[in-house]
Amino acid sequence: MKQKVKDKNPRIALIGKTILVSVAVVGIVSVAVLFPGVAHIIAPFVRKKKYSPKQAIERNLESLIRSGLLKKTFDSNGDAHVELTKKGKWEAFIRGNSRDTLKQKWDGMWRMVIFDVPLSKNTLRRELRRAMSLYGFVMIQKSVWAYPHACDDFIELIKSHLGIANDVLYMKVLYLENDASLRKEFKI
Repeated sequence: MKQKVKDKNPRIALIGKTILVSVAVVGIVSVAVLFPGVAHIIAPFVRKKKYSPKQAIERNLESLIRSGLLKKTFDSNGDAHVELTKKGKWEAFIRGNSRDTLKQKWDGMWRMVIFDVPLSKNTLRRELRRAMSLYGFVMIQKSVWAYPHACDDFIELIKSHLGIANDVLYMKVLYLENDASLRKEFKI
């Protein structure tokens, strides 16, 4: 039942996500400050033989800058800083909030998203599917997705960010026939 939507930026794994979310929380971050702050978090996930945590952060920072998610700036002293771009804020929001709501107790309602995005907006449709998949939604049919917890703000943000408010319908459903596989998927 669950469809895995291919991530547009496969290089942004755990280290990249950690960097993005760290920058999102703090705002503009000095590159010198970022290294000791994030290095101890990612150290267990870095292949010991290949890269040190510092090298892994440097490689991921450069990748995030090249992909347009971060922008490197310099202050009057010549110190380097990184900050999120608009595209980076979007990625940090999706990656930082994905599955966080799954810790909540289920209120018995399914959140359903149904969309009919025209073919002329194919890129937006792919981005919508990707965002919902990263957030934790499960695809029931091609344009029908389900989620067990409150996500009103997330849906409103997606609709406004992508400009597809008229193409997306959000519902809260008390009864969903044959939802056993969904309950199993979400462990509720």
